[in-house]
Amino acid sequence: MRVVGIAVASVLFAHPALAIDCTAASSAAEKAICSDPEARSADEALGKTYRQLRNSLPANAAAVLLRSQTEWIQSRDAVCASPNAVRPLPACLAVQSRERQGYLDGRPRAGDVSDRLFRWVFISRPAKNGSADLAISAIEFVGAGDWQSPLNAAIDNAVKRAILDAEAGKDNPGPHDNYEVSLEIDLPYASSRLVSVHVTSEIYLGQAHPDSGSYNINLDRMLNRQLKFDDLLDEANARPVFEFCRSEVAKQKKERSDDVDHWKDDVELTQVSENSKDLKSWSFDATAAVIDYGSYGFGGYGQCMCSCTIPYSMLRPIVKKDFPLP
Repeated sequence: MRVVGIAVASVLFAHPALAIDCTAASSAAEKAICSDPEARSADEALGKTYRQLRNSLPANAAAVLLRSQTEWIQSRDAVCASPNAVRPLPACLAVQSRERQGYLDGRPRAGDVSDRLFRWVFISRPAKNGSADLAISAIEFVGAGDWQSPLNAAIDNAVKRAILDAEAGKDNPGPHDNYEVSLEIDLPYASSRLVSVHVTSEIYLGQAHPDSGSYNINLDRMLNRQLKFDDLLDEANARPVFEFCRSEVAKQKKERSDDVDHWKDDVELTQVSENSKDLKSWSFDATAAVIDYGSYGFGGYGQCMCSCTIPYSMLRPIVKKDFPLP
């Protein structure tokens, strides 16, 4: 169960900076940060930005920020310690910390990172009679351009839906300490043409398993409209992408199979094609596009949880001329 509200707020003020005490560093990441000047400097700069944002928030919103920061630290440490990490541990930690600092400062994780494009919106409501625990970490675009309005309207709708989902238990009164609704909206990439917003939600209201999912809002700033798959690829050029993703999904299903010896490749190209033709499933960053097939893609709940990372070296030669690919 996610812990928010008074309990988290007390932790927040007990450990206001989430700073590393190098005299007590125990994990590999903590030791790497303490032993490397670049990683230590990046961590300290991140801590300063974190404190400034926290101090501008009311206690319940600061609690959501703390949860977000704690989860990010866990993810950062796992990514940088992975055997597949592309940088040595200290360098990876430094890069991740600098990206997170810019992000907390209202900048995209990749793209035109010098632009402050948004401010944070945090909402936290503990579970009570007839409602679920609610934790929302969202963004609101700032500025006078025409393109901000449709994005903010879409984000506002997602926030309102999450609030309504958390209140769905009103028809089932009683304590709902184990019910929870979370919503996270962030900005992986933004340039002068393309803005790619990522939305992740998880809802548990007593069903067999949490209802989790994600989608993306990809907007062309110049045309001020959301992009569709037909803007990206035509049918002939989409086929090699689908074939590549079919192979990636099959690999992932095999890796997750409980019975590898008797596993067979049952991923159909038509399935991949159908599941890939909605650009809401596509996110874009500095180096690649990622299709997330969700909890039910290619089998029952949680059987695959597959995705396909498509390098731009594959997309650039075949993408439609006017698509604002990074």
